[in-house]
Amino acid sequence: MRIACCGLFLLSSFLACPLRAAPPRLLPADIPNSPSRSVLVRPQPASTGPMPTPAPVIAPVTATTPSATPIPVTGLPQRKPKEATGPQLAPRKPATASEVEWQRVKDSESTEPSRVVAASATTEEATLEPKQLEPKQLEPKQLSTQPLMQSYLRADVAVGSSPRTTGLYDLLARANDSSLRLRVVKTYWEWTFHCAQQRLYEAQRKRLEAIDSVAEGEARWEVARALLKVRQHQNELDLTETRHRLATLSLVATTDLVWPADLPVVGRFRTEYGILFQNRQAPPALEKINLALPKLWQLLSSQAAAVEVLQQSLEETETAYQAGETTLATILADWERFEQIQQQYLQTAKRYNVEIADYVIAVTGQTSSRERLVSMLIKPKRTTQSVLVPRR
Repeated sequence: MRIACCGLFLLSSFLACPLRAAPPRLLPADIPNSPSRSVLVRPQPASTGPMPTPAPVIAPVTATTPSATPIPVTGLPQRKPKEATGPQLAPRKPATASEVEWQRVKDSESTEPSRVVAASATTEEATLEPKQLEPKQLEPKQLSTQPLMQSYLRADVAVGSSPRTTGLYDLLARANDSSLRLRVVKTYWEWTFHCAQQRLYEAQRKRLEAIDSVAEGEARWEVARALLKVRQHQNELDLTETRHRLATLSLVATTDLVWPADLPVVGRFRTEYGILFQNRQAPPALEKINLALPKLWQLLSSQAAAVEVLQQSLEETETAYQAGETTLATILADWERFEQIQQQYLQTAKRYNVEIADYVIAVTGQTSSRERLVSMLIKPKRTTQSVLVPRR
């Protein structure tokens, strides 16, 4: 009886208690800003020792590549790395800047093989140097331009002695400023052409005195001789003053300036204007020089050809005069035209070289060494006629 009562009591108590419902299940979409890692995992204790400080490395920044081994993160659960099922691709090599290649540009007449010289550009704009070219595809009379200039500036050498000559390289030794360089170079060319004119006047005087004057032409012959002497003495005065000014600018003794050693440029001169000013506006003065230099060279070549023609005509007139076939007035007229064209040739050559000096020193400034500057201002050897330009 007691056992039955206990069983009924337990049964009634069980039926009286309400049934508890199972708690609702939260899905990941129902949780705002769900954490990517479990927050129930206890973080591992960090190392108590001091962390070593890596040494700084100065190097170019390169593109990062995915590492084959994952880097473990302390205190967070890690996922087992997934094994690769396909072939592993080699990491792409970061692109590096290619070195600037420079090509040596040569004349078409040069027989040397073309060479490529490697160089590194230190600025955004490559330093380009103008280049002198030999006259090409000219008439035979125009090809005698350089020998004509050499005939005016050939140094007199005594027997058993060497000529005392002075070149631009020595005179520019103390000129470090671009403006001073330009003044020295211009004064040097002025001194050079005064020397050439002095040689010309002396040759003309000898040629005039070789003409036998007759009684009816004596007065005209004396007039020509007197005017030549005036021009010769005026040139001697200009030569003395120019020599002193050049010695003052270059800080050398006046007695050291006996005769110029460097021949001026009389060939075609390539300015590289299109390359130098392809990305920037050229100064108007340099643009004018670039336009004038080809015309000056054409004028210089035509004057050199005219000098040869008039010299041949004067020789024929002298032969005819000695044979009694022409008059003294005719030979004196040919002699005056011959002297006049030679003077014009020297004046054009002087202007041509002054314009080249203005252009070269304005472009290079103080960046070019003395050796390279002089090689651009005088007639160089064939092996130095090339200029480095960037390969396109």
